[in-house]
Amino acid sequence: MINETFITKYRPISLEEVIGHKNIVKSLQELFKDISKLPHSFIFISDSGRGKTSLSRIIGNKLGCIDSNIIEIDAGVVTGVEAMRELLSGLKYGGIGLNPNKLVIIDEIHRLSTNSFDALLKTLEEPPPHVYFCLCTTDGSKISEAIKTRCH
Repeated sequence: MINETFITKYRPISLEEVIGHKNIVKSLQELFKDISKLPHSFIFISDSGRGKTSLSRIIGNKLGCIDSNIIEIDAGVVTGVEAMRELLSGLKYGGIGLNPNKLVIIDEIHRLSTNSFDALLKTLEEPPPHVYFCLCTTDGSKISEAIKTRCH
């Protein structure tokens, strides 16, 4: 088992440092050429350990988010609708510092409850202008088409 320190020490911090995901990197580079057209939600579906969270954090860096403006949630632990509603209600406020952008990374999103998915769906349809989402999962079959169609 690889320890967490190794993973975080060698995690890529830019798209140029990402190895093995040429099509995804190229797609993200194209999207960031015109930030005004950047989608507010992304979904990454792949096996465990393939870089979903790393790519999400890179998106946060490209958006100019500082660490305190990146909210990372493990949906394997936080599954309930009340926790999701609390999170979403706090997103109406801009981020800390000069850059108002916030990035919400929801890891293992397929483990959210149905009611949590419903609460999230409304925000994905009409996100605040300063909020971006990266939804990460190892089981894309458990994500509703309604969620998938609102993500890049």
